[in-house]
Amino acid sequence: DSYNNRVLLWNTFPTRSGQPADVVLGQPGFTTRAAATSASGLNNPSAVTSTGQQLFVTDTLNHRVLVWNSLPSRAAAPADHVLGQANFTTASSVDTATGAPSARSLNEPGGLTLAWPYVVVSDTSDHRVLLWRGTP
Repeated sequence: DSYNNRVLLWNTFPTRSGQPADVVLGQPGFTTRAAATSASGLNNPSAVTSTGQQLFVTDTLNHRVLVWNSLPSRAAAPADHVLGQANFTTASSVDTATGAPSARSLNEPGGLTLAWPYVVVSDTSDHRVLLWRGTP
């Protein structure tokens, strides 16, 4: 739910139209939509994938990918790892150590998939695809 800065999770596959989600990520509740740069905040998420245990979300305008070690079961659950940034509170489109794109930076990541043993991320504004071997 990109423009509401959140990802909605259903514990079971929805069986009817309009079935409410069970968990919201990126927001403290279902009725808020503020962008945030933290372990539990999102700013225009655009892609989601899972290993069945870990959850990966591209946080496009924070220039990062957030990783949860297990599927979250409560609202605003903080991520366990961040890819593309030095920490959870930085949102730079370049490597903060060098001021340029690097193997550690992302600039508006869009697509995301798992192609074992790689995590594959399209780094849209840097016109490249980055691969991480294994999962964090």
